[in-house]
Amino acid sequence: SESDLKLMRCMDELHMQYPFAGSRMMRDLLNRQGHHIGRRHTRTLMKKMGI
Repeated sequence: SESDLKLMRCMDELHMQYPFAGSRMMRDLLNRQGHHIGRRHTRTLMKKMGI
């Protein structure tokens, strides 16, 4: 969906800064930026992106 694509773009930028970030840390970073996302959804998107 459109919102997932926006999230994936943000996750890609964060992954460049924090390549060691797992789903929990990624979720926390996204929540700090104002995205409301749970760990499972974060994990699903990370798997889809191959990170």
